[in-house]
Formats: sequence, structure tokens, C-alpha cells
Amino acid sequence: MHAAAGSTDRGARRRTRGLVMGAGLLAAALGAGVTGAVASAATGHVVRHDGEHGGISGTVTTAPSALGASGSFTISRDGTSVTVDYTVGATGATTFFERGVTAPTAANVLVGDRVVVSGPVTTSSGTTSVAATSIWIIAPEGRELEGLVGTVNTSGGSFTLERGSQQFTVDVSTTTTYRERGVTNASFANIQSGDRVHVRGSFATGTNNTVVFNAAAVAIEPVPLVSFVGTVGTITTTSGTTSFTLVTGEHEPVTVEMASTVSPFDAPSVTPPTTTVATGDTVVVVGSRGDGALVPHHHGEVISAADVVILAVATTTP
Repeated sequence: MHAAAGSTDRGARRRTRGLVMGAGLLAAALGAGVTGAVASAATGHVVRHDGEHGGISGTVTTAPSALGASGSFTISRDGTSVTVDYTVGATGATTFFERGVTAPTAANVLVGDRVVVSGPVTTSSGTTSVAATSIWIIAPEGRELEGLVGTVNTSGGSFTLERGSQQFTVDVSTTTTYRERGVTNASFANIQSGDRVHVRGSFATGTNNTVVFNAAAVAIEPVPLVSFVGTVGTITTTSGTTSFTLVTGEHEPVTVEMASTVSPFDAPSVTPPTTTVATGDTVVVVGSRGDGALVPHHHGEVISAADVVILAVATTTP
């Protein structure tokens, strides 16, 4: 029994030593002193602690606050939130690393990524932060981005994707696949500004060291349409686009933008018939909000009209 127990102890110590050595090799590979580790012989779990030169690892929980400039993001480390501060364009600037990516930047840090951060760790008033000298990004297999389409470059085969404060350039190719509910053989032509898209692919370095996202597959959710009934207020026309305020009585007036390609039409009850919107008319506007929202913002929102139906013309008092 004693011999067996001794054998078990030796085995546990061997496993412990292997775990510590493995963690040390990882730290050396990712920038010496990034993370230290010791193993618990009783549980076999690796317990992380700050290395001699400082450092920390965890999962990104909020995106970088600035791209192209110094900023910060947060990570979760064993259930504790840690702020990672990075420096851009200055002496001692933070260096970013990611396998398969040339010259990565803060734009490559996405929520859900694992990161290993090297730099001095400080704790003050219960808040932990690390001044990053280097950040290793360990992305999950197969990147995915979701957000709203900004601009579409039909000739260049790309579009911008906006996700919170971040904006990405998404490049498509002849092998990119597209999917949109109710559409047979969806293609790049189906992507419109304001659409919500879910893109699967990978990051790469574009021209002038810009970061682009190469799309393997794009799922398109068209801009949701909303409708308003109200009275036409002030009307203005600029560069072929007619804009008017619409007073609905339900919330603050909205601004309706009606492109020259939109032709208003009247309801059968309208006498005399008309296809011109005038101040005082009662109309129904069907269109979309620029951010794809369904719920009114109540703060000077702008609606891009797809259809305008005139329900009643303004009455004039002799």
C-alpha cells in the first residue's frame, strides 16, 4: 500500500512538473514572462499567476475603445474583469500578434477572443489593469462578424460592416456564398446599405497595411420596413431628393426622405387624384431607418421612404 501511494505521489509530481514546464514553454513562445503557472497536484488544475515581468491572459469581453489610436478593452480572467490598456503610435507602442496575420492591430481584437497580454499589472481600489507591451490574439477557428452594412463598393467587391464603434472592410470573392431568406441564388447584388449581415471568414492584411475581412459566406437580413401615418409639414427639395416632416401625433415629428425614384400614389378615395405630396396632406409612409431599428428613437429620426400613399389632400379654407 505504501509503495502504491508513493508511486501515485511520484506520478502526481511528474504531471505537476509537466504542466509547469508546458506553461513555461507557452509563455516563452508568446513572449517571455507573459504568464506563469503552477499546478495543483490534488486537482490537476493549472493555477495562473503573474509572471516575473508581469502579464495576464483571459477572454475579451468588450471591444477596443479606439482603432488607430491608444485605447483599452476588457478581458475576463477567472471571472474577474481586467482592463487592458494599449498604446499606438508612440515610443513603447504595444505590439500585436496573431497567427497568420501580418501586422495585426487593435482592430483584430474581437469579443470572444483569447488574449495573452504582457506588461505590468496593477490593482487599485479593487480594479485590475495591465499596461500592455505586447498582446497575443488567439482567435477561435473561423471568424464571424455581425453588424450593419455601411457603404457598398460594387466595383471593388467590398462593403463596410459597422458593429458598435468598430468598422470593418469586408472583401468578397468569386467563392463567397450568399444567403437571404426568400431569395433564390442570392448574390453580392443583394447587399444594400442598412442591411444586417452575418459574415464568416478570416482577417487579412490589405493595401497600405489596412485590415480587411475576407468573406467566405454572407447571410443577409434586409433592412426591416416600418410605416407611419401622419400629416405632411414642411417640404424641401435638394439634389433630387424631396424631404418633408411628418407629424404623426404619436411621437416627435420624423423627417421623411423621398428619392426621385419614389413615386407617391393616391388612394382611390382621393379627389381630385394627385401624385404630388403637399403640406397638410395625410399620408402613409413605408420605409426604413438607417440603423435598421424597428423601435422609434423619438429623437429626430430620418426615414428613407420606399412608398408614399396619399390618403387625403389638404383642405383649403376660402
